[in-house]
Amino acid sequence: MYKEDKSTCTGEERDVLLRVEKALLEDGTPARSLGLSPDEQFVIKSLGLLTLKPVIYAFNIDEVDYALNREETIDLAKTCMKQIQYCDTERDSYIIVSAKLEAEMESLSIEERAEYLESIGIDSDDSENLLSYNTLPLLVKDVLDLGLVYTGPGVQKERSQTTKTHIVSSSSMAVLDLAGKLHGDIKKGFMNAEVINSSDLIQYASFNAAKDSGNIRMEGKEYVLEDQDVVLIKWK
Repeated sequence: MYKEDKSTCTGEERDVLLRVEKALLEDGTPARSLGLSPDEQFVIKSLGLLTLKPVIYAFNIDEVDYALNREETIDLAKTCMKQIQYCDTERDSYIIVSAKLEAEMESLSIEERAEYLESIGIDSDDSENLLSYNTLPLLVKDVLDLGLVYTGPGVQKERSQTTKTHIVSSSSMAVLDLAGKLHGDIKKGFMNAEVINSSDLIQYASFNAAKDSGNIRMEGKEYVLEDQDVVLIKWK
């Protein structure tokens, strides 16, 4: 019996889907192996294919290599990355971890952690840049090309999404879009934004002091945010 094909998927989208179907279901290979162009990836973006996303590889090593042979271990990890099938060294990344070391530190106080790290040759001041629970979230942010936006304080608690961290697209975000990420009412009532770079702001005792000195600039809704901007959004 003839059955009418009611599929609305046509053109480039259909062609890409058929290629992906063959790779995933027939050949057992990830979608990343197809070498899809940015435009082809965009037409199937709504599928959210896991095998098309960037990958972070975690290399779990012992405490000795983690603390004393770090440079050699990093070189070895880079070599391993090149040998992993379907690894895209331009998009994928890696992290060096010592699960045993971090598990042992879990039960220690801050002072005991510092003593323990120093006993195995790691400066406690460097631990923030070494331990995975500090570095992994930032690595994920970079791999996904995202940015961090911290909000508050400065506005009444009942009217603001304060002391929160928002993860947003890190490329070409207008200040009006940032307002919308914080709260729909802020975007709707947007008036203007007072902006200063954080490296300039720290030279003053407060935001108001920087403003009094004339180093705060007024920007409209189309202003594109730059890295390290400190923004005070005025809204009604």
